[in-house]
Amino acid sequence: MKDASLPLPDGYSSWLLFALHHFDASAAANLWMFDDDVLVSRDAIKAELWREFNALRELANLPALDPSTR
Repeated sequence: MKDASLPLPDGYSSWLLFALHHFDASAAANLWMFDDDVLVSRDAIKAELWREFNALRELANLPALDPSTR
């Protein structure tokens, strides 16, 4: 349910897509900063974020969205 008093961010069709695009993977990557056995890039974290998001969409019988979707 959308709150009529809260406009969508310019160029985005939802606040969730805005949040996905602006997620700061740096803090998540820092979890493994001193772990020599695990190399995790910010790109890998963002890819996993989109994979999980699309898995939820699949459960809702919705098509997957490309990360370029706004």
